[in-house]
Amino acid sequence: MTDMAPARTLCCFALALAFASTAVSQVITGFGSSEQNPLNINSDFVFPWAGTQTATTVSVTGVSNSAGGIFQSLASSPVFLPEPEVIALTGTTVSLPGGVTQFDIVLYDANNNTLRATFDWASFVGGATVTADLVADEGTFDGSVASWELSLFGSPNEEVSFTFDELAVVPEPAVVALVGGAGVMLLLRRRRRARI
Repeated sequence: MTDMAPARTLCCFALALAFASTAVSQVITGFGSSEQNPLNINSDFVFPWAGTQTATTVSVTGVSNSAGGIFQSLASSPVFLPEPEVIALTGTTVSLPGGVTQFDIVLYDANNNTLRATFDWASFVGGATVTADLVADEGTFDGSVASWELSLFGSPNEEVSFTFDELAVVPEPAVVALVGGAGVMLLLRRRRRARI
């Protein structure tokens, strides 16, 4: 009879890694009205602009690509992050600004300490999920996200149109490997006990 132990161990390892990658990922917001406070037409954007917010996305047409942007608090309790270092933004750029081509996503904890990540508008043309490193910005971030900001720093006469679908934490490879390894060890231990 063929020993199936290596195949079972490999299967257990694959399952543990799959579990690890889903266990540490965390959606911060879908930008929709169901997950955060509704956008305020009088204060949340630099004029001129037109936009719509569904339950799961936010779409903006013709917002001035100048200092300012959107600052929005989450509607529910703060989202706690597993020591984020990289975030992924899913969205579509409909029209590019003519000058400054970058923007920042800033995460705030309840005490207004911040983490910041920089993205390029051109990366989202046609729709994409783009990752960026989170860097400490102000204060000591406590691991919870109470609000987010789209920070613009172009020129007032530039405009940009876009849709944002989701902002999420990207699992760190080391964390995934650690959790996956622990899962494999647990599965192997259970198998050994079952044989005894």
